[in-house]
Amino acid sequence: MGLDTVEIVMDFEKTFEIEISDDAAAKMVTLRDVREFVLAEYQRLGRTADPNEIFERIRAVTANFTTIKPEKIGLDTRFIDDLGLD
Repeated sequence: MGLDTVEIVMDFEKTFEIEISDDAAAKMVTLRDVREFVLAEYQRLGRTADPNEIFERIRAVTANFTTIKPEKIGLDTRFIDDLGLD
């Protein structure tokens, strides 16, 4: 994982108040992967979550981090290929 990836993962951890291990983060290729991880963690922790609301929060974090307009960011947006994160 490059510095950009580490930083955005830290932003996701802070936003969702969860921990994402390095191994889990390394497996996250798309924003869908992040959403699925967050949903699984929420379920494990007994928290309720709306998948659409979770994605909107992920999209907002990603847009803020990359300065890409939110409407250009989708579930299948890839960190390296589409966002240029290392």
